[in-house]
Formats: sequence, structure tokens, C-alpha cells
Amino acid sequence: KDSPFVAVFKDGQTSKVLEEQQGVKQWHKLYPGIAPQILSHHTEGETSALMIEHLPGDTFENIVINGSDKAVHKTLKYLTRTLDSVWTTTKKKEKINAHHCQQLKKRLMAVYGLHPEFESLTLSQHQGQKNTLSVLLEQAQKIENNLSAPFSVYIHGDLNIDNIIYDRTLRRVYFIDLHRSKYMDYVQDIAVFIVSNYRLPIHDDKTRQRIDYISEYFFNFSCDYAKHHNDKTFQLR
Repeated sequence: KDSPFVAVFKDGQTSKVLEEQQGVKQWHKLYPGIAPQILSHHTEGETSALMIEHLPGDTFENIVINGSDKAVHKTLKYLTRTLDSVWTTTKKKEKINAHHCQQLKKRLMAVYGLHPEFESLTLSQHQGQKNTLSVLLEQAQKIENNLSAPFSVYIHGDLNIDNIIYDRTLRRVYFIDLHRSKYMDYVQDIAVFIVSNYRLPIHDDKTRQRIDYISEYFFNFSCDYAKHHNDKTFQLR
């Protein structure tokens, strides 16, 4: 008899499923071993489905919430080592602008829908002009348009802590949910990772202190990488 295996079934709009499939294939090409294997793919009209390898280990989110301090530190160590290797291996000598302000502007109405008070909130005042969130965003975009990363790397695209898996036995890091992966400014993955830790809806002092430690450790690692690779606008971006 064949050995039993565990797989993850994903279905949805064909375009989204194909993006996931393409992301996985690209990771296998650029950095083999970090992404799961696609076991099968089926398309019928506007919907598609994938059967994806179930990877061993725990999500980083589960380790943050339920793991020991030692487990958190060890996972961070292997995650940052992996990212250093991924960024260096896939690095291209081409400037790229992530256009973060432009991304935020596209989501601004959704932000106002959740926090309507933000739309009329005055954040600062200069020479009689009230600076609302939208005004400051326009000003920030003008500055950002002149800030580019000196190189691009292949990023996850949605480096939330529930999209990172760590196998303690093999000491290996894996990525899942790869439909947004692309060549981009690595600052995007850094920001998403830190924010996804910060926004965990857990408020006890011990967990919040742990999240602060993770954020500081990861940020310091990122600063060291930027310095080593002569990225002089990293802090600004």
C-alpha cells in the first residue's frame, strides 16, 4: 500500500489559484525547498483547485502565542538566516519603488469605512493649513516617489506570521500562501512581518513583551542587512 499523506486543499477563482500556482513554481525555481509541492491542479470554468503538500512544523504565529521564549528565539534565528539567504540569492541590481503610499491610497476608503473618524481627523497644522490623513499621504507620496530600493529581491508578498512555518526537527523555514510573491523592495516583507506581530489580538503583558522583542530583533537584523548591502535609504523607506 502507498503511505498515507496529508495535503491542503485550496479552491477559488481561477485567477487567484493560478497566481498561487505560479508563485509556488517560481519559488521552486529561485529558492528550492522553501515552498510546498503542488500535488494536483484542476480547473473548471471560473473556479480552480489545488492540492498542496502539507508542510511539517508550526506557524510562527502559533510559536509566538504558545511556544517558549527559547522556541521563539530559535525560530527567529532560523527565519532571519533564511531571509538573508533568500534576499542575497535572488538579489537583482535594479532599482525598484514599492509605492507604499499608492497602495495605502487604494485602501483608504476601506480604512475610513472601519475608522470613519480618520477622515476628518486633523493630524497637524502648518501655516494655517490643516493636515488630514489624506493630505499627509499626498505629501508622503511625493517624497516616496524619489526613494527607491537600490536593488530588488524576490519577496513573499504577504509575510504574515501565519504564512511562515518552522520545522523544529529539520530546523527549516517554509513559506505558504505565495500568490503575491514577486520581485520587489524587501522593505515590504519586513513591514508586513512586524505589523502582523503587533496586531495580534492578545494583550497580556508577557505576550506583548515577546512581540516587542520579536519586532526589535527583526528590525535590527533588517538594518544590518541593509547596511551590509549598502542600502542607504532603507530607514527612510
